[in-house]
Amino acid sequence: VKWAMPLYQMAITESEQIQSIAKNISDTHNDPDDQISAALQFVQNEIRYLGLELGENSHKPNAADLTLDRRYGDCKDKTVLFISILKQLDIDAHPALVSTSFSRKISEYPASPNLFDHVITKIEHNDKVYWLDPTRTHQQGPLENIYQPHYGLALTIKADEQALTSIAERPESSHADIEEFFDMGAGANANDPVAYTVKSSYQGYRAESMRYQFDNTSRNEIQNDYLDYYRKFFDKVELVSQVEIIEDPTNAAFMMNEAYTLPEFWQEDDDYYAGWFYANTINSFLPLPEERKRNSPYKLNFPTTVKHKINIQFGDEGWAFDNESFIEDNPYFSLEQTVSFYEPNKRLELDYTFK
Repeated sequence: VKWAMPLYQMAITESEQIQSIAKNISDTHNDPDDQISAALQFVQNEIRYLGLELGENSHKPNAADLTLDRRYGDCKDKTVLFISILKQLDIDAHPALVSTSFSRKISEYPASPNLFDHVITKIEHNDKVYWLDPTRTHQQGPLENIYQPHYGLALTIKADEQALTSIAERPESSHADIEEFFDMGAGANANDPVAYTVKSSYQGYRAESMRYQFDNTSRNEIQNDYLDYYRKFFDKVELVSQVEIIEDPTNAAFMMNEAYTLPEFWQEDDDYYAGWFYANTINSFLPLPEERKRNSPYKLNFPTTVKHKINIQFGDEGWAFDNESFIEDNPYFSLEQTVSFYEPNKRLELDYTFK
């Protein structure tokens, strides 16, 4: 901490341009939480990430006003500029060194500046602690809903700081909610098309990933990729309308609506027809390893919450299903499945929750 303190203190500046940015933020946003979000998004979106980490720049940040003039900087530079703006807003913030390579295992090594490879910002505000990363992009919404990377342990660059600090886990910050609807229409003939719609909502890291995908790929290319994906399950799927994108600023959620038709959904097999329904979203988060007999650990994405609901609307009488439930809860993940049949509405609902 004593090594890093002067490097960062000298880089935090109060130029007229920084003061002007802070004033514009305070004039536009009355709530301090909103001011923090606005300052973060300014540094994320207006300052391009570029790392020229040679010589002393491998560990010494540039002055905040220089980074602002250049409109580019690395993690150190962007953190210093972010803190400089927050200082003008009377928000208490400090640099925090982290290791993206070692994460929590950094505590097992002797103390050394060389163990850290990234810098984020620690904010103590209204009796809460926030760990924000100015190098990230596509973050939106209120402060409470902004995704905070899980780097395990951090070293706050602050006077009298003596030890690493644990970054609190926020499992709800990476959330996917998928709802499929199959309208069987007239019945179970192999020639009857099935209307198929999908509603998706993503928050936290998942929302950032989806925004990045849609900002860097053409809509047609994405739509074709989605069709290729659905063809793995329904080989004759046809597009009804282009994917619709909706932003929910209140919850920082990225939402999508999709519409398809499935010709020949039902497959004839001897004296009956068969149709398959599968929570494929959860399968992508909990894949079956190719090697069952393992000598090394098996890695799961963390933290993650995925909800997948399948609605099946039947169009005629004669259907009957038993209500069922299943729970798998172990030290690594939990998976809950429920099957519910509503006979008056002729609707079958399959609910899955994976954490």
